[in-house]
Amino acid sequence: MDHALVVGCDAYPNSPGADLRGAVADALAVREWLLGPGGVPEANVTCLLSPSGGGLQPPDGVAAGAASVVQFGKAVARLSRVAAGPGDRLFVYFAGHGLRTDPFNPVVAHDALLLHDFDREVPQPGAVGVQDLLSRLELTAFGEVVVVLDACRNFPFPEPFRLGGLGFDGPAAAGTTARIYLLQATEPGSTARGHAVDGVVRGDLTLAVVDALNGVGAAKHFDETAARPYVVDWAGLTRYVEAAVPDQGSARAATATRSSSPSPTTRSARSRSPSRSTPTPRAPTRCCRSGSPTTTRAGPRSSRSPAQGRRRCG
Repeated sequence: MDHALVVGCDAYPNSPGADLRGAVADALAVREWLLGPGGVPEANVTCLLSPSGGGLQPPDGVAAGAASVVQFGKAVARLSRVAAGPGDRLFVYFAGHGLRTDPFNPVVAHDALLLHDFDREVPQPGAVGVQDLLSRLELTAFGEVVVVLDACRNFPFPEPFRLGGLGFDGPAAAGTTARIYLLQATEPGSTARGHAVDGVVRGDLTLAVVDALNGVGAAKHFDETAARPYVVDWAGLTRYVEAAVPDQGSARAATATRSSSPSPTTRSARSRSPSRSTPTPRAPTRCCRSGSPTTTRAGPRSSRSPAQGRRRCG
């Protein structure tokens, strides 16, 4: 059975002036896809949301914990105990602040995600290293793990700091051959962006990812061997996203190779029956780095608001 962890962090009470306005909205949009076309049972979707005063508030009926490091770590620990199998998939999504840790040595700097309890004066307790997260996800029993991080990867601090890890380093699940697929909003050193859509600030990366998952435009392709003929695989998704996000220093997609398992594939919402995430026998993409985006987004989009054009970085 598929599972998901969805995190949206707009509120940073320990860092004045750092609040965002679009991360919770993006997380709710991803949650909506997971519960609908994604086919993930609601009981298997863990939501962590920390709304700010200027951003979207979660609607009534959405069960969510705080987007804190403690709650995030507990959620990842619970996922490591799920009795999943090679045909099960885990989706992990994060929207909020992000950064890199060492401005003096950019090549060896680490990516970090900043949670609700992040404090500029003492950064370690409120930050989670991306590599620490991926290492923990590798210990789960899921066959495939899809990670989407809509966060900056710039250097906002003049001095480096060290990350503190994430939970216990337990043993890997027996027989696990998990394959991790990672999509980050930008190349190292760049900032993630967003704009207003119908009065709500949204992240450019997340808008493109949700469109791609729904089979918009060139994200899908026809596969006559599939039960539902229109499919969205990892290669198609990343191509679409790279083409749809023209101003973020290039989105970055990568595949962490752990086995020869197939590339993750989702059924397009435009196929003849409801979408469902299912693997298909397709050669995996080992590493997809983005090119220069050129494809036009499908569907109406409101114009970019200058006052809301840098949603991820305050």
